[in-house]
Amino acid sequence: MQETSSSLIRGLQDFENHQRWFEFNSLYRPMIRKILKNKCLSGEELEDLVQEVYLSMLSTIERFQYDREQGKFRSWLSKITQRAWSAHRRKHQLPAIDPVLAEQSPDTESITLPDANDERLKLCVELARSRFDEKTWLSFYLRVMEECPIEEVEKITGMNRNAIYQAVHRVKNCLREMLTQLA
Repeated sequence: MQETSSSLIRGLQDFENHQRWFEFNSLYRPMIRKILKNKCLSGEELEDLVQEVYLSMLSTIERFQYDREQGKFRSWLSKITQRAWSAHRRKHQLPAIDPVLAEQSPDTESITLPDANDERLKLCVELARSRFDEKTWLSFYLRVMEECPIEEVEKITGMNRNAIYQAVHRVKNCLREMLTQLA
């Protein structure tokens, strides 16, 4: 990604400068989405959180002083994105899974699913698959359905343990909710 221009940031401080906001969106939306996608969010949650990042940025951009000596604009935007994720996690009571603690006592193990031959589970698995991105689903499938060791799932998906545990937890929660609705 190219270095952020000072004129772009000054342009963002003028809320009516649609050209600069369009430019910002095309440059930085992919970065924000990538950071949040690593949190294993569904498409709708991801877009909602991107909007939250934009709203947070709007409330602080007027005071932002761009100084390349102090750090990059992308770093500042990444911090805002991380804060939005933390607020979302707290609001929805999502676990902050530490990979070391998760390995010792995986939170994902506390969510039990019916036997894999259960027709309700098969239906829910089919329906839930479309709610998650490919890596999230693959992590869940390998870890839970195929019972692969975490090291193997890391190699196959390219995700770290923390992201895998979060992915498994999110899919299991989704399946549990779907199963409850079917009961």
